Amino acid sequence: MLKSSARAEVVPELGKQGLKPATLQPLHDALAAFQTAQPATRKTINERVVAGAALEELLDELMVEVRQLDEDMKAFKLLDKELYAGYRQARKLVTTGGKGSGEDGVK
Repeated sequence: MLKSSARAEVVPELGKQGLKPATLQPLHDALAAFQTAQPATRKTINERVVAGAALEELLDELMVEVRQLDEDMKAFKLLDKELYAGYRQARKLVTTGGKGSGEDGVK
């Protein structure tokens, strides 16, 4: 309707409905603002998706290292029971239902 309101043959019909150019101007302005903001919003969403994927990769790499540390700490099970018990206590993870839930990383 906004595009057709610029056509000369439509203006009289819109005027009968009380839709004059001055009345439609705020709608034109709002549409222009929306059309400007829409690509920026899509760009922001895309950037967040890419950043989230990169973060997930980093977290996966970190967990590989932590699991390796879990294996290395097993040597202290007999050598330093207090250290090993403290390590296991510190490694207890609270599962949040996200990726890998149910796996606490400590064996």
